[in-house]
Amino acid sequence: MIHKKNPVAALRIKHKEVLEQEKELIRRAELLVLDTLDCDLDVALPYPTLVSALKKFDDVASWLAPTAWSLLRDWLQTSLYMQFEPHYLAVAALHISSVILKNWDVSDSDIGWIEEFHVTYQQFSDICQQVEEMRDLSNIIVW
Repeated sequence: MIHKKNPVAALRIKHKEVLEQEKELIRRAELLVLDTLDCDLDVALPYPTLVSALKKFDDVASWLAPTAWSLLRDWLQTSLYMQFEPHYLAVAALHISSVILKNWDVSDSDIGWIEEFHVTYQQFSDICQQVEEMRDLSNIIVW
């Protein structure tokens, strides 16, 4: 809309400084368009559940956390966030990171811990299997 009132505005937006200044305005305009089209793009993220799970395994959380966090960040580029609820992903990320690091397997300690996060073993297994297929981790994840 700015460019209709000021034809030079379209050229100014190509400059990095101007883009930084106008970024919030652009973001609001994009959200307005999406809202007008009745799109709901709110995505619940698994990070709060991951933090809760890491507190349960406080003794190993310091070395599990970066890997689990990284897995969740990588999965943002996949369809996993649309297929599974956030707490399912957090539990799977914690397990897979423990398997990747090979020092300690969270499932060995007590498999009941996944149920504390309202995740059934079948749901947990489905996510891990899909991640295994996507990332070709079959040589790392051993059931």
